[in-house]
Amino acid sequence: MIAQLDDESIAYFGSRISAKSVLACDSRVLRVVYAGDAFDTLDDTVVTFGSSFDWIAWQGAMIVLDSGDCEQMFRDIPALQAAVDRNLALVTAHVGIDDLEGFRTRIKSNPAMMVKLQNIIDRADMHTRPPAVRKRYAVDYNIAVDWNGDKLVFDGSIEKQWNILRLLHEARTLGPVTGKHWDTSSKVQV
Repeated sequence: MIAQLDDESIAYFGSRISAKSVLACDSRVLRVVYAGDAFDTLDDTVVTFGSSFDWIAWQGAMIVLDSGDCEQMFRDIPALQAAVDRNLALVTAHVGIDDLEGFRTRIKSNPAMMVKLQNIIDRADMHTRPPAVRKRYAVDYNIAVDWNGDKLVFDGSIEKQWNILRLLHEARTLGPVTGKHWDTSSKVQV
């Protein structure tokens, strides 16, 4: 959002918009607007906004209100790419990966994969567990990884390209009340 203030200066207010913020025409979310005395349906794609901002730029300064969302909007791609080799070296000290170069190349071409790999190093330790533990987890949580003995095999297909990262991030969990298995999009330790 851009605002011109009383002193004629311009202030920019920014907020991260995630995929969940975009309601496509076929969205299951209620897509109506109140106009006059009646509700009307929305036929086009709608972008929803939260009630807060992640950053403000004004008079040559940028004020960050939510560092996590701000960092996701303004990612330092060269820094993420530079960290891939170091992070893969930490992983492969414990886990063998067939087609490691294909895996490295794919990760370096996808910012979301680079961030997931960094999260594995920062917040997970599945890569340090014995191969039997990883294999059991893959079976229990239906993560379709291929194995060559104890080594993971990178499959670059669209359907499987994320599976090694899902496994190493321990991206699925068991609901303690329902006993159902869940996929976790954002893993935050509590």
